[in-house]
Amino acid sequence: MDSAIIQITPIKIKYKTNPVDFFKIIRAGFSHPRKQLINNLATELKIEKEKIAEILLKNNILEKIRAEDLKIEDWILLVSFF
Repeated sequence: MDSAIIQITPIKIKYKTNPVDFFKIIRAGFSHPRKQLINNLATELKIEKEKIAEILLKNNILEKIRAEDLKIEDWILLVSFF
């Protein structure tokens, strides 16, 4: 039997985000893990893909990226646009 110890360290968020909105966007992004982020957000948030594409572009995020490839800072930025 193996065991492990993990340490969880809170990070300081530079941007003020509403936790409810933050987790709503993340949940939408990960709704279908192997799909591209743009498709998940468009489907789950019921927003046109073109609008999502604009938001991704403004944040220097590739359209074909998957949710798992974003850093926490990227998610924080995205929340401020929804």
